[in-house]
Amino acid sequence: MKTGRASYPVIRKYLCPERLVFETLTAFGQDRDLARESIAFWAGAVGDSNVASLTHLILPRGRGVDRQSYCAGLSSAEMARVSGLLDPPGRVLLAQVHSHPGEPFHSRTDDLFSWRSPGFLSIVIPNYGDVTPESFRRWGFHRCDSASLYRPLSDRSAKRLVALVKNLEVTVHEC
Repeated sequence: MKTGRASYPVIRKYLCPERLVFETLTAFGQDRDLARESIAFWAGAVGDSNVASLTHLILPRGRGVDRQSYCAGLSSAEMARVSGLLDPPGRVLLAQVHSHPGEPFHSRTDDLFSWRSPGFLSIVIPNYGDVTPESFRRWGFHRCDSASLYRPLSDRSAKRLVALVKNLEVTVHEC
């Protein structure tokens, strides 16, 4: 497996099951109805060809989850519960997914408080997630660079990097 800084793999493609998109939007439903941001994580494995399979949806649900109209965040204890669901190298965090009230940009708050590891994806869903699975290509895709800064991906780059697939099983975890 080709690696970048430390031992983080240089992922050249993410395989995202359509079911993962559907389950994420479904999970965001209650927060959407209350006009507040939601947050979740996508996990999976990175294969020898540096292709990541996104196969797990992790939904933080504990007392350490803070959901507001313009912010969603996790306490350290809540993030520890999320981490407890991981089992490297078979299940590692690969992306965070959260909603915004309007456009799918990466806010200053997102930049300051997002998980920062080179190659990690931060995906922003517009309109509190009040979108259809078919709108996936209009979500905001951002990738953490080697300086631990998030950079927006162009539509073309996002489409090349994240492929929608039908044939991967998805497991949903609430913690």
